[in-house]
Amino acid sequence: MKHLAVAIGCGVLADGAVILDTSKAEEQQLKSFAHLVFPNSSKSVDVKESQQKDGQPERGLITSITHGVMSEDDYFNCIERGLAASARISDFMRTTLQKHTPDYL
Repeated sequence: MKHLAVAIGCGVLADGAVILDTSKAEEQQLKSFAHLVFPNSSKSVDVKESQQKDGQPERGLITSITHGVMSEDDYFNCIERGLAASARISDFMRTTLQKHTPDYL
């Protein structure tokens, strides 16, 4: 699992509100949108090269693609929220796969 990536969509409304994993109807109301891809877990980041934050290695950002006009603050807000969401997705995938993986693997 350490070589999987987690992707998430992050939209910014005109009032600055951030929406993750938007629907088609919500996408029509967005002023900007970012596709963000993160490593699945901190285990997939080179700990020697990654910066430490609160004693934990940062997970990093593999790539991002933006559409529309997005301020720097909106971009970093999307990254922060996307990183938090991707961590929960990674935990869910890990828990689910561990339940369904035979012990001999």
